[in-house]
Amino acid sequence: MTAAVRVETPGQSLSLSEIVEALKTEESRPDAMLRAAMDHAEALAPLVIDLMEKAATGVELSWEEAQFIFRSVHVLAAARRTELFLPLIRLINECPSDVVACLLGDYEVPTLAPIVISIFHGDAEPLIDVCADRNIHGFVRWSLMNALARLAFDGAIARETVADFLKRFDREQLAETDDVAWEGWVSSILLLGLEEMREQMRAAWRDGRLLQDEDDLKDYENQLTIAGNLAAGDDSMFVNEYLVPIDDPVEALELIVNDENDFDEDPFGDGESENDVFDRDPAKAIALDEEEILWLDECLASDLTIAGKSLSVERIDGFWCALAMDSNRARAREKVNRTIKSVRASVIHNNNEMVAKAHQLLTRMWNTIADRLGASYAHSPLLEQLNEPAGRHWAVGFLEGMDAMDANWARADDDDEMSMFLRPILRLALDDGEELQEFRMTPERRAEDITVLRPSIVGLHSTLRLRNLRAPQQPAKSIKVGRNEPCPCGSGKKFKRCCGSGETPPLH
Repeated sequence: MTAAVRVETPGQSLSLSEIVEALKTEESRPDAMLRAAMDHAEALAPLVIDLMEKAATGVELSWEEAQFIFRSVHVLAAARRTELFLPLIRLINECPSDVVACLLGDYEVPTLAPIVISIFHGDAEPLIDVCADRNIHGFVRWSLMNALARLAFDGAIARETVADFLKRFDREQLAETDDVAWEGWVSSILLLGLEEMREQMRAAWRDGRLLQDEDDLKDYENQLTIAGNLAAGDDSMFVNEYLVPIDDPVEALELIVNDENDFDEDPFGDGESENDVFDRDPAKAIALDEEEILWLDECLASDLTIAGKSLSVERIDGFWCALAMDSNRARAREKVNRTIKSVRASVIHNNNEMVAKAHQLLTRMWNTIADRLGASYAHSPLLEQLNEPAGRHWAVGFLEGMDAMDANWARADDDDEMSMFLRPILRLALDDGEELQEFRMTPERRAEDITVLRPSIVGLHSTLRLRNLRAPQQPAKSIKVGRNEPCPCGSGKKFKRCCGSGETPPLH
């Protein structure tokens, strides 16, 4: 039984057991409890470590236990509880990446690196071993290598130790060419201003490990020069990337959630990441539930087609996710309406009420996608468990959507900026055993690509939006320009890098 340690908060006396209960069960972020818990971090730490050890050994945790770990880890980080370091490393080593995302945060959450920075206990070897492990997800290694860089900057780890590891990472090729861990590798080089690794960085760009274009390489070169010329102790580059210790758990969690749930139900789920773990779903009120999805799938007639192919809910979801990337609002709206009209015109049991209901559900499907991506929220693809191979119908629908919207940004061979986000989608469209550019799809690789599908969708949408914000306005006069020709706006850039890129506004 938890010891009843008393703590004082304004107007109320609380025990540790009451704080623990609030961290487990409160739906809204319990700010007062989080801050009160810091004063009793020593008593809180064993409770958190015990649950982390259970998760690392494969014990299935409850929703409340998972939420308790997620919140408490940020408390213990702010309290500098270094005894958490090794259990955390073990958790990362032993648990699947989606469980790590739920309990600690990785590519969707900006606090994994700050947590590690805050609880580091002085021994770099376990952390370096995780960063070198090919079995650890690339996004997780990205965060951990950035933590290594910060710890070296602070003097907690010898700078030479981290530099030697980064050179080893390159020399031994500790990640596949298409692994996003290379982004963590290069960002660590830039953060530390490792001028002696400039040529290794250039070589990584030349052979495709850094999926960027020539302008991005110039940015890397400039950042490396700037970092090397900063005054001693200037940590501005780290601050800009939020690579700083956690001092307040509430402020840390504010980067992740608004004032709603930290978790939705079942963070361990069925592996399809359809739960809202970290923040509020802007389409929560209109998203289809399981019964509605099943009903709609059963009602879609076999003669409902786009490009002559029958559709399922999964395929429509993929098709519409691609349309949501379109900068041409009218074209996207027309394609969506055409799909909905196809349902109305089909012969679904010759039942007007069923047709009307199907129309309503499809409209909600589209608005769900548009609302989520419009808010830069990771949409959960509607992947049907019975479809084999998993995710293929969705990916095929997405590719059909790209064709329908004339997505030049996706088809250009030299458009490497989008490759990191597009690659999982392109590969999921393959059958098991099928090959694409020396990549051979297997069930294991399929599972990995499905794991990163949500961040890939929102990353693709956000990248396209950012391009448009950076690009000058297109001249009013319509001019036919080749994608590799100079942009007529006079910016000096290629058309595809300037007015030829598009915005991705939410569409209803």
